[in-house]
Amino acid sequence: MLYTIIVLVTMIVTIGLAIIVHYVTGTISLLYAILCPLFINAYLLLMLGVCCLIMRLFVPKKVWNAEKKIFRVNPKEIKFYEKIGIRKWKALVPEKGATTGLAKDKIVSTDPTYLKYFLNETCFAEFYHYVTAIIGFTVLFFIKVRDFYFALPILFVNLFLHILPCFIQRYVRCKMLKVYQYRKSKINQVMINQLNNNKNGFNNAI
Repeated sequence: MLYTIIVLVTMIVTIGLAIIVHYVTGTISLLYAILCPLFINAYLLLMLGVCCLIMRLFVPKKVWNAEKKIFRVNPKEIKFYEKIGIRKWKALVPEKGATTGLAKDKIVSTDPTYLKYFLNETCFAEFYHYVTAIIGFTVLFFIKVRDFYFALPILFVNLFLHILPCFIQRYVRCKMLKVYQYRKSKINQVMINQLNNNKNGFNNAI
C-alpha cells in the first residue's frame, strides 16, 4: 500500500510539473504532459516482468547460491541496516513472491532443503531488483533531454523503491544462513550417528 501511494504521488507531482511547463513555456503539448509520465511508469512496470522472465529463463539456477562470496553479508552491513531501522520498516515493503515464485515474508519450515531454496531465492530477488532499477533508466532513450526534469524524479523514486527490498533480502539472508547451516549440521550429525549405529549392529550380527 505504501509503495502504491509513493508511486501515485510521484506520478501526480510529475504530471503537474509537466502541465505547468506546458502553460508557462508552451514547449510541450498538454496531452504529452499528461501521457509521458504515464508512459514512464508503464515502461517501468513492463520491465519488471521482462527482467524476471529473462532471468528465470536464461540465468542458470546455480548462480543463485547464498553461500557464494558475492551474496555474503558481513556484520558491518547488518549493523548499517539495523541503524537505519530495517526492523521497523521492512514489513511496509511489499513481499508477495510474485517475482521469485516464493513468498519470503515468513518461514514455513526449518527443513534444510526448504531453507536452501529460500536463501537462494533471496539472491535472485536481490539481483532482480538491482537489474530492474538500472534497466528502468533506459526509458530516457525514448524521451527528449529537455523533458528529463519530470522523468528523472520518477526514475530515482523507482531506484529507491528497488534498493529497499535489496537491503531486506541481504538482511534476512544473513540471519537465515546461520539457521540453515545449523540445521544442516544437526541433520548431518544424526545421519552419521545412524550410520555408526547400523555399522555397530552389523558388526555385532557377524
